[in-house]
Amino acid sequence: MSLGDVPLLQFLARRPQPVWVNRAGEIANPLDALKPHWTNAAYDQLDETGVEWQQITFNLHHRCIERPSDPEACTAVSSNWILVATLLDEGFVVVTATRRVDAGLRQAVHGVLALLQPPTPTPELALDPQLIALWSRTGMGRMVLQFPWDNTPLGPISDWSESTKMLVSMTLEWPERLCLYLGDEMIAIYNDDYIKVLGQKKHATALGRSYKDVHPEIWEALKGYCCRALAGNVIYHRDNLVLMDREPTGMGMGEAIGLEETYHIWSFVPARVGSSVVGFINESSEATARVIAERRVRTLRALSIATSLATSQELFFNTTLDVLAKNAIDFPFVIMYSVHPLPDRERYKLVFHSSLGVPHGHSAAPSTLTVRVTSANHKTSSTTSSCTAATKLPITTPWPFVECLTTQQVVNVPNIGKITEGLERRGWDQQCEDAIMFTVNAGSKEDAPALVIIAGLNPCRPFDDDYRGFIDLLVKQISSGLTM
Repeated sequence: MSLGDVPLLQFLARRPQPVWVNRAGEIANPLDALKPHWTNAAYDQLDETGVEWQQITFNLHHRCIERPSDPEACTAVSSNWILVATLLDEGFVVVTATRRVDAGLRQAVHGVLALLQPPTPTPELALDPQLIALWSRTGMGRMVLQFPWDNTPLGPISDWSESTKMLVSMTLEWPERLCLYLGDEMIAIYNDDYIKVLGQKKHATALGRSYKDVHPEIWEALKGYCCRALAGNVIYHRDNLVLMDREPTGMGMGEAIGLEETYHIWSFVPARVGSSVVGFINESSEATARVIAERRVRTLRALSIATSLATSQELFFNTTLDVLAKNAIDFPFVIMYSVHPLPDRERYKLVFHSSLGVPHGHSAAPSTLTVRVTSANHKTSSTTSSCTAATKLPITTPWPFVECLTTQQVVNVPNIGKITEGLERRGWDQQCEDAIMFTVNAGSKEDAPALVIIAGLNPCRPFDDDYRGFIDLLVKQISSGLTM
């Protein structure tokens, strides 16, 4: 077997602390210990070449080969480093180095742990103090030390093999989002950065639970990949859509949303101890913001190109609707009304023009409306207005046309579940709960608007600053196109 076949090599290469690999039995003297077969970048910065270092690493190598299951034999301590060696069935010795905690910091760590301990001491207090100090350097490491592992299939930490502890140490110190799923039950142990993947809702209960319990909403879609990883296969996906339930409160304008649209670059890599797969490592980086931004930019670009070719107002309206139809995720439904000022200049007649996702005759899209806008309805200076329950019109005229026509700003309309019952479920198979309204002017805002557009919002994304920015650009794009 070549060195390139050593499991986890790609992960060890990125470990922030020194790692090196030697073939078992090929270190005949202490000087050979300075010539490993493979090293990571952190090892290359290691300034340790003295006689003491040579002897320590030489002795550690041979003790690990002779007594690979003896934790004491596979551990060495120099003046600056703690070394842990692991003999792989493939015939390689992997050594990981962790800088020693100085006496003052070590004392502080033990003080923190003492505060975290429950009144009755747990078996984990019997762990190697160096391991406690190492894991205590991160928030998740401290949680791992305090977790009641004896209530899980993994059992107490004191029963874990040195190889398992090494995998956990690597996970906790990993510079990016990493989760280790151990055993056939796929029990989760993860680092601080992985909390961003889980969200606070999941993080509250994820540690020590099985994959299917941590991610019930995606288990059916991903369980096949989990089984393949446990069988020794590497899985990799880029910009993979994952609908996650990870936030506890409303992310839209009104009621709490259900699943959240997210995209991830992720991998499952088998975690091996010798020739046995003991679990898998999930590295994940989120690509949600980029993927969604690219989709929205495509919509804006297509709108700019298509509307620039429109030779009449009617064609402009139809072209705009055609472009929005291609982005069903961000626009689950759209309703367009042409606006016609009446002679008294205080009333507008709104005539239904076209729609997406709205069945003919649905109450959400009356065929005609007359809206009175008086001087009492003054314009506001804000760029976005919110419709409250007090300003909503009766269900027969469900939309706040007065506010929209008066302010000529984007109006938020939350909690529209009753209004949208019976609409087509474009994009996601979920009912739309929030919408926005805006006017389109052929001239200045002092002139009567030419169009009112009502658009449903993505039920699987928060109406955050990015979404608002996209809507603002969309409104400007449509308005500028109509004035040309």
